[in-house]
Amino acid sequence: MLLKCNVLLTMTESKVIEEYQVVTQYFQMVKRLDDGNSTANYRLGMLAVGRQDFPEGCRYLKRAFVTSPNHRGIIKNLGFCYVWLGELETALPYLRSIPEASDELGVYAWWWESHNRNDLSGFANQMVLRLNSQ
Repeated sequence: MLLKCNVLLTMTESKVIEEYQVVTQYFQMVKRLDDGNSTANYRLGMLAVGRQDFPEGCRYLKRAFVTSPNHRGIIKNLGFCYVWLGELETALPYLRSIPEASDELGVYAWWWESHNRNDLSGFANQMVLRLNSQ
């Protein structure tokens, strides 16, 4: 039974990876046609963050922000991305405008710690303190 579960899990993981690759290729194609496409930059940023490639995620999210500076999702996720990079002063202006950021970062602090990422947990805790002292 365990072998069967492992095979199913591997097949599921493989399918998810394949689907991410297809989606990534699609948004990269959109960007080739329109480099400033906010949706493509936002989604590519989120895909990079999902892979924990925070520098790449920030690059795409910054491009999305240039063309859509009032998009709440872009603002929030760009702020979080800067937190994961440890750039708390850069993150602060973005996250100040997001009322739930402090609560979410508190949950992220626990989540990252439970996934053995004490560095990211620490950044989240530090950002909570900064947001709450405002």
